[in-house]
Amino acid sequence: MDKNNSRELIQRINSKDFREFFKNNIAATLNKFEFMRQLILSIAYSLFIISLSIKYLSYTGILENTLKLNAIFALLFLLAFIPFCYNERYKSIAKNIFLKKMLNFIGDFSAQNKTRQSSSKDEFNETGLFKYYRNIDCNTLISGRFGDKKFKVQDVSLSNHRLFANEFGLVVEFFLNKSVNSHILITQDAAISNKKLKDLKPINLEDNPKLNNIFHIFSDNSDRVKEFVTDDVVDKLIKLHIKTNKQISCVFKNKKMYLFIDDYNPFDMPFFKSINNVKDYQEMLSDFVEILAIADVVEKVEAMCAK
Repeated sequence: MDKNNSRELIQRINSKDFREFFKNNIAATLNKFEFMRQLILSIAYSLFIISLSIKYLSYTGILENTLKLNAIFALLFLLAFIPFCYNERYKSIAKNIFLKKMLNFIGDFSAQNKTRQSSSKDEFNETGLFKYYRNIDCNTLISGRFGDKKFKVQDVSLSNHRLFANEFGLVVEFFLNKSVNSHILITQDAAISNKKLKDLKPINLEDNPKLNNIFHIFSDNSDRVKEFVTDDVVDKLIKLHIKTNKQISCVFKNKKMYLFIDDYNPFDMPFFKSINNVKDYQEMLSDFVEILAIADVVEKVEAMCAK
């Protein structure tokens, strides 16, 4: 299999090959998780129905509205929420098991699923991919090679206070062969809110109205912008924006290209619907390959800049 050809890889994901792989390697474990999911939801819904029935019967006078009956209603109603607390734990376990197995189908990738402070926090904050955040937690980390490009993907939660996250998204890093020797930011925001990026100035590519209608460019080197922000790069970013229906940011800096897709996580495991539908996983992998396919475009840009 030629991993450089993303189209062939997506075709293979949507073919009988993946359905056979899914049946032989994943389906049995998924069925156990599906049984657990249905059991958890059944318990929760049953407790809700019983508690609300008690409340209704006491309200209509069929049952005497006593303090004891109200206490039973309150207890059952609160207990009904306990199974839903397993939601995140359930999805975390599912991710650990299924994600690694599925990634084996498309390449030799490593995957870790454990919430922790991202080791790239300061680096991300200095790119301009998003506004400055005190806390950047990595929930899922995938690394490997796609074609000839080394990459790293992080599903991140962004916050200024530990109690809740302000933003979520997917950060993709591609390692370049040579340093860009400039800082290029392509974003859908008309202004930069990150004070650390005060040296970046707006750049207008007059010969590319398609880009100007969707994205804004900021850089400290207009000549490098013309070299790296090619029609192929623009087309790829626009296609990702349309496909995901999310805001996209892209940065070229030092020896990396960064991509951030806001409020997007293709690896989220469902809890309130069946998890053993093979089409859901085909779509998940296809979307992942579509994102990684930008490596092919970056490679072409690097080749052109080397001439």
